[in-house]
Amino acid sequence: MPIIRAVVVAAIVGVIGWIGFDISPAVVEETVDAQLAAWEESEAADAQAPAGAAPATGRTATVVAVIDGDTARVNIDGQTETLRFIGIDTPETATSPAGLECYGDQATVRARALLAGQTIMLTADPTQDEYDRYDRLLVYAQLPSGIDFGQTMIEEGFAREYTFAAAYKNQATYQTAQQTAQAAGRGLWSACLGDE
Repeated sequence: MPIIRAVVVAAIVGVIGWIGFDISPAVVEETVDAQLAAWEESEAADAQAPAGAAPATGRTATVVAVIDGDTARVNIDGQTETLRFIGIDTPETATSPAGLECYGDQATVRARALLAGQTIMLTADPTQDEYDRYDRLLVYAQLPSGIDFGQTMIEEGFAREYTFAAAYKNQATYQTAQQTAQAAGRGLWSACLGDE
């Protein structure tokens, strides 16, 4: 891997210099390191997937609409897909058949702030179905900063950890994030106390 890293960094620095952009080699190295780490993590997840399961490889998508705190529409290779983020549940908005729930609007606003117009990395989970009963693609989303969207929404108190039918890859992390948010009284954990 060090040889691949060195070649990639040298090539990118050379191209950037040739084009005339003023970007520090250290920034290029950090970006390459982050991408290689993500690639290695994806490869490790694929190796652990059960036989016959869909590989949990990442693919990029551009967010074209945020429907609510746990659902968005994206463009993947020219096709529009509706996503449902694995492991989180946010309060409903006024447009939901269930009606507005406490902190639904706030969760949607936060999701829009994090996702709108962004190119995100989607990752499937071999422990979950590919699509839910509403034909939404079930995925985790990594923000351009490298941060996990679901974990962020839970840690900030805009979402609850949600296990549908079976344990999922990020379950322990998300449950810990919820415990932290609850203990700190973040977001819905203080605003919606009487609505449980």
